[in-house]
Amino acid sequence: QVVCSWKGSASTFRLFIAPAADSRQGMLGVGDWAYCFLPGEEPSEHLRVEFVFRLLEGIAFRNPLDAGCGNGYLASRLAAKVGGHSTGTDLSLARLKEARALFPAVRFSRASLLVQPFPDRSFDLVTAVEVVEHLESPGQALAELKRLTARYVLVTVPYRGPLELLHCPHCNQSYYHDGHIQSFDEERMRTLIRESGLKLLRLEVYYPYYPPTRFPVTLLPA
Repeated sequence: QVVCSWKGSASTFRLFIAPAADSRQGMLGVGDWAYCFLPGEEPSEHLRVEFVFRLLEGIAFRNPLDAGCGNGYLASRLAAKVGGHSTGTDLSLARLKEARALFPAVRFSRASLLVQPFPDRSFDLVTAVEVVEHLESPGQALAELKRLTARYVLVTVPYRGPLELLHCPHCNQSYYHDGHIQSFDEERMRTLIRESGLKLLRLEVYYPYYPPTRFPVTLLPA
């Protein structure tokens, strides 16, 4: 539900309240709906995806799912990696429309990260890249990813990201910067992994050159 819209320096920004059925569970957020998380639009996207693929070296998979796929870039790279198809899910109809146009080799479906429309153990790799920091129940999200995979789960989140509650002067609403309502460090990630029933295989902190932000990445066998 859009509650406010205003012009920024280069884009139209919209403040929105996601309904309770949304994977964001009623979170206030701000987004540029025309923005593409593609290497040509955001240089850090290429760095994140390349780091994901470095972590996947030596990991065999044939049927990947990218949950919270956005514009579908990572899902398309996973499809190219396996020489066939991959699956991507997202809650945003606008993102999915664009993803289907950009990457026809990927099977896209609309779904909340917390309730995915697939049977247990449908995939041998499930990724969730920069998604769970937007959720009120990250543990529930990890449990759902565990249900979906027969082998591996890979999750990335911002590292020790500050939770900034901002105020919109146009509509007098408050919202979290970038929609981030969770902050993670190594200890919290280890706890979430253990409580969700996953076994930790690898935990790394990533220092990209652009932007100057750190991302821990977990690679988890089922």
